[in-house]
Amino acid sequence: MNWQSLLYGVGGTIVGLGVALGLTNPKPEAYIDFAMVQGNEYLKTEACTAKLPLIGDSLKDECIQAVDTEAAQTRIRQALIDNTQRQNYILFSLYKSELSVEDLLPIPSSMVPVYYVESVGALTLFKVYNAGEQ
Repeated sequence: MNWQSLLYGVGGTIVGLGVALGLTNPKPEAYIDFAMVQGNEYLKTEACTAKLPLIGDSLKDECIQAVDTEAAQTRIRQALIDNTQRQNYILFSLYKSELSVEDLLPIPSSMVPVYYVESVGALTLFKVYNAGEQ
């Protein structure tokens, strides 16, 4: 095998991988579905269990029940759509979403933090690489 054939083979493989990554770069709608699952879990385990000033965690059970309602699911989806930024790099995409309990419940924004999640999407999959509160 000569060097030219090897270079063509390697080049073809790299181009093929690039095309495969580009074709399987997940769309924003798929990210919203992924974020709904991740966001619901995060809200139930982190946001709903946070101790609020003067209230403590006395509303924890009500918060968890509220997250599961159809109305809350609709609000969560819309909040994710409104508060998600996508950076599309053709081969993969970076997503950053912000969500506050204020988006779901009539709680003043000064009483609750804003939660964020940063994810990468490639090959029709998503991976969270950073999450927390601002």
